[in-house]
Amino acid sequence: MSNTPGRLLRQFSDEIIDLAERVVLSTAIVKGQTHDFEEGGGSAFLYDVEHLVTNNHVVQDLVDPMYVQLPGAQQTEARVVGRDPLTDLAVLRVDPQSAQPLTISPEGARLGELCFAFGSPLGEFPESISIGIVSGLKRSLPTGDKQAIFDVIQTDAAINPGNSGGPLVNVDGQVIGVNTAIVPEADGIGFAVPADTVAEVVHELITYGAVERASLGVSVARRVVDRAPGGHARGDRCSR
Repeated sequence: MSNTPGRLLRQFSDEIIDLAERVVLSTAIVKGQTHDFEEGGGSAFLYDVEHLVTNNHVVQDLVDPMYVQLPGAQQTEARVVGRDPLTDLAVLRVDPQSAQPLTISPEGARLGELCFAFGSPLGEFPESISIGIVSGLKRSLPTGDKQAIFDVIQTDAAINPGNSGGPLVNVDGQVIGVNTAIVPEADGIGFAVPADTVAEVVHELITYGAVERASLGVSVARRVVDRAPGGHARGDRCSR
């Protein structure tokens, strides 16, 4: 039987449905309170059975313990393992979960490829998915204090407040980025921390609790030296 346009679209739709059903089970809601007892949170995804990845800005003001919930699972306590403000990434530890962890794409994102953003927009619509393409690569995303996240992915997949920390995946369901930010005054411009950065930073956060970086600079210290008394000493020669 020939592949009619309708049949091809149906196959494409079925593939997206299958992908969504798999990835959404590993995408969590993060909730907590600040020191001022204000509610805060975002999204996260299961990296391994006891660690979730999210954005630093999602958890930086929340008090431990915070709470996460995966679809079909009970709400559970989570604690911060480590945070990296320079890449806006953070890792949470939870009790072992039964959901399947997501795989970080070894190839990363490719310009023009289809991608899917998962998360909980506004913290009120869990298990949400939006579709788009990778619109740009190697963008710089200013984060304030004269800092920026480099090599971020640009996408037109809808990313809203609450989506932060959720996964951006390819057609294989592999994580190509972590949803991070949008341009408020524009439509269809969102950003995600790329897979290679995620893999490197998350490994260090789990292993060391922080990211160790080399630094360049000059340090100044007081040096004490012996000093000869002033005046002439025996053996000095004078010349005119």
